Amino acid sequence: MFTYWQDRIDICTGVISLAVYWMFARIAWKLSTGIIKEMEAGAWFSAAFFGLTGLITLIRGTAAIFQHAEMSPLESNCINISTFIAAIILSAASTFSALMLTSTYLEMELKSAQDQMELFANTDLLTGLYNCRHFIESAQREFFRARRFNHTASVLFADLDRFKKINDTYGHSAGDAVLNRVGKIITSHVR
Repeated sequence: MFTYWQDRIDICTGVISLAVYWMFARIAWKLSTGIIKEMEAGAWFSAAFFGLTGLITLIRGTAAIFQHAEMSPLESNCINISTFIAAIILSAASTFSALMLTSTYLEMELKSAQDQMELFANTDLLTGLYNCRHFIESAQREFFRARRFNHTASVLFADLDRFKKINDTYGHSAGDAVLNRVGKIITSHVR
């Protein structure tokens, strides 16, 4: 596009380098801000390499524009070699940081799925109250604790009187609504 407007390779190199710098600087900024704590290491690692490569590209663009002689992108000089090496390092570093970020993300997803499975395994879906499995595990733990510290232990059972009549008269959906409401009342009053 630039060759139609300006047939100077130094201006083309400078403008493209500035555009690449702006893109890399924005990527580095986005990676370094607003990242959740678990993903900070990978994001900062990646941001550092994007920022460094952007800075080298900015130096290359500035040198291409302000240098009096034309500077070919294929010329063997310090700036072109630095840009080439930075591009190679960025390629490897961005792959490594993408693996770090992906690994951390997958670990977080796995932990979330495990927590959700544990919740489903220990609670009733309708009421949100703990189920029999959780009760047995907790009761066993509490009775062992009571025995170890020579304390007494108690269990309280509650029953909904005439609940079958609610189901028979109003249907199972009304019975579910009653169970759900009772579960909310219990959880609001009991630890």
